[in-house]
Amino acid sequence: MRSAAIVAAGRGRRGPSQGGIGKLATLQVLSAGAVKPALATIGPAFEAAEGIAIAATFGPAPELRERTKGGTGAFGVVIGPQSLIAALIDEGKLVADSRRALGGVKAAIALHRDARVPDLSTLDAVRAAVRAASAIVYNTASSGQYIDDMIKGLGIAEEVEPRVHRFPTAEDAMRFLGSDAGRDAIGFGQSSAIRGYEKTLGVRQAAALPNAIGNVTRYEAARTATAPDAAAAQAFVVFLAGPEGRRHLAATGVE
Repeated sequence: MRSAAIVAAGRGRRGPSQGGIGKLATLQVLSAGAVKPALATIGPAFEAAEGIAIAATFGPAPELRERTKGGTGAFGVVIGPQSLIAALIDEGKLVADSRRALGGVKAAIALHRDARVPDLSTLDAVRAAVRAASAIVYNTASSGQYIDDMIKGLGIAEEVEPRVHRFPTAEDAMRFLGSDAGRDAIGFGQSSAIRGYEKTLGVRQAAALPNAIGNVTRYEAARTATAPDAAAAQAFVVFLAGPEGRRHLAATGVE
């Protein structure tokens, strides 16, 4: 599980609504990695508005599910795929009426920054590109599970399996793809994650998956039933789903 504190200058200092929504200096958030690029700017924006810093712990959906088996602990908000949020609400770990939709993330194709971009416009073109690649790279999260099924649907799973590299996180997958070993490889992931690593890991988004095999993962946020400060947690959920939060989300591919 990867952790990162998303904070702005003046951490813990009350902003314009000083004292209005709770007493926390820092709100703990458990989040899917697809939203990580957006939270890097949403966190400081929320702190500027409400005086509460955001400390986010990131991981793929299966890790978030495992992390919450024993409860949500000190986390005030969970951000994840619809299926995860629904399951945690059913288990009483998230508050149903706090749930807010954030947007969807398309599955996309990534390449090494210096690689030639092949035709990726049709199902047959993607099949040919996968067969020609030196390695096929993606993670083991829900988006990676979709790619497993997609490759099976293309009818080439057995042929390419020896060249498939599955990594625990999108960051690990993109780091391999951006290395010398990934120059002739093809990668798959969520658009927001690929775009988030373009400047740092030597990869680029080549194309969204064609409509015939495309996939959109819908993300939501909800307040935990054990939030140390329910008002602060709910304020952050509302901020995420509001106009400013949506603007930051859309800028990173969550639309």
